[in-house]
Amino acid sequence: MNTIMNTVNKFKKEQKEIQDKLDDLQEEINDLQEELSEYDEINEINENETLIHENDFCAYVIEMFQDMYDLPEEIVIDWEQTADDLQTNYTSIEINGNVYYYIA
Repeated sequence: MNTIMNTVNKFKKEQKEIQDKLDDLQEEINDLQEELSEYDEINEINENETLIHENDFCAYVIEMFQDMYDLPEEIVIDWEQTADDLQTNYTSIEINGNVYYYIA
């Protein structure tokens, strides 16, 4: 009887180890599927579009305006607010924990 209980306990222990490994593998699969969905989203972006990192967006807006307009130095522009206002015209994407903006 003791041998049967030992065998049952050993089986239960092995079953738990296998289930733990399966759970780990499922978590890894979920992580890979999430990463793959990021790449799918990236592939949808036209290769001619510029990705602008969220930390560089204000500088991007300043450069864009300077390239498009000859603004007199007397005009004071709140570039942060201007960048925030323009951001609504852009689509954001997160890649490896970083947020980028592009025109869709």
